[in-house]
Amino acid sequence: MDILINKAITEILESRAELLRVIVRQKNKFEGWLKFELAYYLERVGMKTVEVEKCPGYWRDRNDISFFHNENLPR
Repeated sequence: MDILINKAITEILESRAELLRVIVRQKNKFEGWLKFELAYYLERVGMKTVEVEKCPGYWRDRNDISFFHNENLPR
């Protein structure tokens, strides 16, 4: 799973280099943006029920991203 997430983040950052220059130049945080880019990527590669900042059950803490993974998907 770590390999899939690392690959996704690498591809997102490489494909959005121009946008990242603006973010870095203006010293803006990009964590929120990256979460949604990652969620979109995960849906495109077949992950199911991708959700950003879902609160699981009665816990106060939120998961940054949650999804279901089919073990047979290519990595």
